[in-house]
Amino acid sequence: MAEILVIDDEALVRRHVSDVLVAAGHTVRQAGDGRAGLAALQAAAPDLVVCDLFMPGMEGLETIRELRRSAPALPVVAVSGGGRWDLLELLESAAVLGATIALSKPLSRAALLQAVRELLDGTPRSAPPCPEALRRAGEKGLCSQLRSCARAGSSIWCGASRPPTTPTHN
Repeated sequence: MAEILVIDDEALVRRHVSDVLVAAGHTVRQAGDGRAGLAALQAAAPDLVVCDLFMPGMEGLETIRELRRSAPALPVVAVSGGGRWDLLELLESAAVLGATIALSKPLSRAALLQAVRELLDGTPRSAPPCPEALRRAGEKGLCSQLRSCARAGSSIWCGASRPPTTPTHN
């Protein structure tokens, strides 16, 4: 199957994501922060990267931007629980900076595996945010930004819900 690089400062999250991906037949390398992730990319290019957005040192948004400079076609799954930022705005920023798909924590096994499968197949489907994210997007006037992200091939999925298998935003 594929070689996947998981970049996350939380060892338990790295382990969980790695276990899910290994059980699906993938080879996984791990990095505890953005700098280590970029070094791992230089050592051997993976087929896909899963990158947390909040990490010490080089944060995820900066890491994604650098990943895009080094490997423009590399699929990147951004993940975040939000932390001190508004989760929807954070995931939107990740998509703008180059994440192919953004997932919210806690990650569901189904959403992670579907995102990985679609990215590796080269057929990511546009998916709308979860209903709560849609409500909040409407309040913040972000719906047009989310639709343009979906058209560009980026999706924002609620990690706790299974993403749809057909596009609903055009």
